[in-house]
Amino acid sequence: MPQHPHHISSFTPPPWLIIIDAQDQTPEHPSRMDFEKIKALCTTDFQHSWGHNYAIKLNPRLQGTCSFSDFSGHLATIMPSLESRDTTVTGIIVDEAKKRVVLRISFWM
Repeated sequence: MPQHPHHISSFTPPPWLIIIDAQDQTPEHPSRMDFEKIKALCTTDFQHSWGHNYAIKLNPRLQGTCSFSDFSGHLATIMPSLESRDTTVTGIIVDEAKKRVVLRISFWM
């Protein structure tokens, strides 16, 4: 059967989608996450900010933005003590002009 001329035979997901998958728990790592795999997908100017506003107000360590090193360091300290962790992506904004992706993610711990 002939294929449609615009048929895409394989799908290569964009990096911003791959990074969501890369955050899956990896039991063989002491921190339960493969931070090197995640870091390989991030730019050098990666920034992470926490929410929601009420929780941030109560915990000054989570205020403002943090680098990848700070973000992964924080997760590395809490991940081993969690019984479970799941994430739900609730929003994605891709700004191609600014080369920026904003992910809104709920963490269930």
